[in-house]
Amino acid sequence: MTDLATELGATLENPRRAGLTLLAVVVGVALASVHWLGLVVGGALVALPQRSLPTGLLAGFLFGGVVLTVFIVDLAAAGAASGFLRFGLLRDVAVAMGLGLPTFGALARGLR
Repeated sequence: MTDLATELGATLENPRRAGLTLLAVVVGVALASVHWLGLVVGGALVALPQRSLPTGLLAGFLFGGVVLTVFIVDLAAAGAASGFLRFGLLRDVAVAMGLGLPTFGALARGLR
């Protein structure tokens, strides 16, 4: 079995796969900004162009990180980031959902 970082690097070297992944990230972030199920759909979309299930799961997890980053930047632009970061348990649930739901959606890569 190869290293996940090597497989993810191979995805980025392939222009078609990299383009499809970037398009999936853009569509997934747009969907996630409208509804929470967009996190699951975005994770599935990001995982589909990957070569294997573990790489797809990693891509879904990284997509969740991108969505959380966009969310925090959006809150910071509105001046509410510090309040969110002090929220405690609700903050933890939001972070867990932001990382877990796209990873769950990435399991679609394993379907045949």
